[in-house]
Amino acid sequence: MNMKILIIRLSSLGDIIHTIPAFACIKEKLEGAEIAWVVSKKGREILEMVKGLDQIIPSPFETGNFFKISGFDAAIDFQGLIKSGFLAFLSRAPLRFGFASNLCKEGSAALFYNRKLHHLNGRHVIEKNLALATLLTGQECKSWRFPFEIPSYPELDEIFKDKVIINVGASWKIKRLQPEKVAKVAEELSNMGFESILLWGTEEEKEEAQKAADLSGTPVSPFLNLKQLFYAIKISKGVI
Repeated sequence: MNMKILIIRLSSLGDIIHTIPAFACIKEKLEGAEIAWVVSKKGREILEMVKGLDQIIPSPFETGNFFKISGFDAAIDFQGLIKSGFLAFLSRAPLRFGFASNLCKEGSAALFYNRKLHHLNGRHVIEKNLALATLLTGQECKSWRFPFEIPSYPELDEIFKDKVIINVGASWKIKRLQPEKVAKVAEELSNMGFESILLWGTEEEKEEAQKAADLSGTPVSPFLNLKQLFYAIKISKGVI
């Protein structure tokens, strides 16, 4: 019988991406394993592009349906929070993998695991996740693979193909470049022979992008959903 595995990594977008190589390793090393991933609503779209993932389960904290996380042979929590560890416990999986308290974001989360990773060699979060995957598979996980299947959006080719995407947005406003600096980057790229386009995600970021566009003459991108964004990056010359 194939092993059924529940991955727990609810959010955020960057952290979900950092967990995908660990998923890829588990899928490769445990041939025939059926893998489900429990994730928040905002993270679902990116997982829909991950090749080989058998099931996406909406976070029970959003749906109220905890039944869907039951029936697994193993649960593995890459998040290290009390709420994610609690989901591993509620899954009633006989094997519950997670980080020891010294490696968890919230040390008490380790109380919910019966298989714990105590030591790390790597420093990057992807290496941390691969080490936990190694504990589950019993085979070394080192490869940083991202098995995405990115859908095509030919209507975006004329807008993004072979252009440098300048992302003006960031979750924290303090991390964003001022419009004047964004315009300067666009002008330098133009002097080097590169066409660029300004990317935004929120209405506030769109206003910042337009200010930079007014200063540099660089076009502003249309709004993109996550799958369109991945396609735009795929066909672009690069991203800043």
